[in-house]
Amino acid sequence: MRVRFPSPWPKGFMIYQNIVLGIDSKTNLEELLLQGVKQFYIGYIPISWKNKYHSQQSLNRRYLQKEQIYNLNELENIYNTIKNSNGKLYLTLNAPFSNNEMFYYTKNLLDETKHILFDSYIAGNIATLELLKERNLPITLSTTLGIYSSISTSFFIKRFNPKRVVLPRDMMFSE
Repeated sequence: MRVRFPSPWPKGFMIYQNIVLGIDSKTNLEELLLQGVKQFYIGYIPISWKNKYHSQQSLNRRYLQKEQIYNLNELENIYNTIKNSNGKLYLTLNAPFSNNEMFYYTKNLLDETKHILFDSYIAGNIATLELLKERNLPITLSTTLGIYSSISTSFFIKRFNPKRVVLPRDMMFSE
């Protein structure tokens, strides 16, 4: 589903500057950037994974094929467009678990994209978090981790020093 914002925006209207939007190859990125959206997350899957697993299992909790980028050049172009507009791009690696096969592909994905300086990597399992920490990459903790208490928040902050913690959607403000 495409989000359409009213246009033109009133001068200085920046309500969307703190929204982090999921994007794909069909997203009208230029329009969103013009409207003040500056933070995006994206799913990238190596073509070898797609050829083997299709969308049966995802490395990043984006399960529809249309939600993924499979081409490294396309990913680089999206990254450059966002960076040229002083935006931020986060790479999703937030599968709720990681078996040996997934971990192998995640490591290769990080090797393949190491020249792209993502603002953060959204991680959703301990194995991926440890890998990101080992490589000294910026971390965002995903809702997939189910961080519901200050004790678990403290654990993850001390262990992984994330740039951002995304709390579960069903958590109440009072909690």
